[in-house]
Amino acid sequence: MELDHEEEVPYLEIYRERDRQLENAFAQVHAFQILEHAEPVEVDHEEEVPYLPMNEDQFLQAKQSMNAGQKEIFTLVTQSIQNQMSGAEERLKIFFTGGAGVGKTFLLKLLRDQINRCYAKDTVKVCSLTGVAARLINGATIHSTLNCLYRKTVA
Repeated sequence: MELDHEEEVPYLEIYRERDRQLENAFAQVHAFQILEHAEPVEVDHEEEVPYLPMNEDQFLQAKQSMNAGQKEIFTLVTQSIQNQMSGAEERLKIFFTGGAGVGKTFLLKLLRDQINRCYAKDTVKVCSLTGVAARLINGATIHSTLNCLYRKTVA
């Protein structure tokens, strides 16, 4: 997709800001290192929201309602799966982002269904940083998914 220079500048700034955010996150990765002699803590397990796959009609309707950007990502992921099933070793790494209401959650749920359909089994594990976000995507928090111990603080 070609943009003229006036349209390109805001998009470039958005990508630059996302790059800065990712660099900052990677710079703080030391915060996630496991301590050698950690104190025992009470584990508070969260319930993962059950995943209910879309039926065929829901899936087709969702596919038809994708916007151009969502279709592009959906096609890219589907093609990558087909390539992998044909023996390709290259794995797709994709990051999609956007403001509120642009369809990230919709796309994530649709991709989850597509991947599970392609592999004919429940393959995808979805997690998020916060419990609220985890519920929206029918997943769990990252710390719960990875079985990380944490203390629940009471204010």
